[in-house]
Amino acid sequence: MSNSFFVKLIGLRGKQNKAEFARFLGIPAPMYHRYELGQVPQHDNLKVIADKCGCTVDWLLEEAFGTRLQQSREKAGQTRETFVKRLGVGLFSTEQITRIENGIDPPSSEGFVKKCAEILGISFEWLRDGDKNMNKLEKTGSCAECVKKQAHIDRLERIIDKLTK
Repeated sequence: MSNSFFVKLIGLRGKQNKAEFARFLGIPAPMYHRYELGQVPQHDNLKVIADKCGCTVDWLLEEAFGTRLQQSREKAGQTRETFVKRLGVGLFSTEQITRIENGIDPPSSEGFVKKCAEILGISFEWLRDGDKNMNKLEKTGSCAECVKKQAHIDRLERIIDKLTK
């Protein structure tokens, strides 16, 4: 388990101080403080946190989607800004993608995950669940080839953008 649980917990707490949030959750403040330091609660307290915050225990413990998204985006040579633009102007902000990659927010929908996989040229199942092979085109080449092709496409798109301005 990486630090993504406590990052999500801090994100859920928002502007409340630790004592206020612990009271809201019905958890003793010293115990809550240990959670923010990285201790993962027992299942009963995870369930309380999930229920009170309107998320799932799976989401609280899931760390892989954001990590897979960020690593895939970086391997494709895309900045967050470029990635946001490719997702569709006005649909997402750089800040939203940062929050998703850092595990603070869950992916907004299955359609979002599919669009990300399509843009990055990777398997939807792998991006969503970590299942199967990362490479969308398993039988036609390696993941490295896919990433190189996507990086080339991105460079061409930047050149076209410059020429059309």
